[in-house]
Amino acid sequence: FITPVSCPPSISFFTLPEAYIWIDWIKGQPGYRFGRNRVPSGDFEDPEVIGESGWVDKSYQVDGLIGKVSIVPRQDTPPNKDKDEDKKKPSRPIVGANIGNVIKLDVKASKPGELDTTQPAFLDFPVVAIRSPPIRVERNNLIRISVLVKRLFPSAPGMGGVIVRDSIGGEQFQFRTSGPIAEFSRVLLFRKAPADGTFTVTLGLAGYGEAFFDDLRVEVIEQ
Repeated sequence: FITPVSCPPSISFFTLPEAYIWIDWIKGQPGYRFGRNRVPSGDFEDPEVIGESGWVDKSYQVDGLIGKVSIVPRQDTPPNKDKDEDKKKPSRPIVGANIGNVIKLDVKASKPGELDTTQPAFLDFPVVAIRSPPIRVERNNLIRISVLVKRLFPSAPGMGGVIVRDSIGGEQFQFRTSGPIAEFSRVLLFRKAPADGTFTVTLGLAGYGEAFFDDLRVEVIEQ
């Protein structure tokens, strides 16, 4: 997923000169190279490593809703056009797929029968979310943030949906989509550090149902 907020200088005519510089870095022109992933726990494989590395639960408490963060096995299943065959055969992973663990964000109504009458049609904030450990960056570092996202069902029209937010871009430049994402797809964001320090990435779900995240990467231009 590439959107205007992926490269903030591209959203205005007046900042396009800065965007041209970013594009050279992003395309990997000679002399520009992204380094290693600075989130060693971003593969979500080891629950103990996740707990010890500084991840923070940033979920909101909302009356009538239950939000849950869990680590579950990743399942990639191929689409099958024959619905009758789907009923006969169990779902199987794609051969050669990267089957491991993923972060699952789950939001449901505490009383499902009241979902259509008393619960909000959409949510403009993440009911359930997790925040990465602080990541050290230096002034003027160009940062590439990427994560695999999957969500089978859309949100109601509004401001809700899957959210990927970093502390440099903030809510104004967050990635957000209320549409379905049938297969794991990579969200890309590029940021430029304004000063020496640390920043974080938040993965959230502002809506009902389930969302899955895998392979969070934060890479910095090191050459």
